Amino acid sequence: MNRFAVSISLADGLQQIRIRQMFQAERKHNKNKKASEQSEALLSN
Repeated sequence: MNRFAVSISLADGLQQIRIRQMFQAERKHNKNKKASEQSEALLSN
């Protein structure tokens, strides 16, 4: 593999990591949202 191909695969790997982190952050955010909605529902009852 030449240097060009190596740098492309490196950039690809970094992008994959970034996408995975975004997904995890969004899932965490959704969990927090669901949890706060549940606690609000409990408080309003």
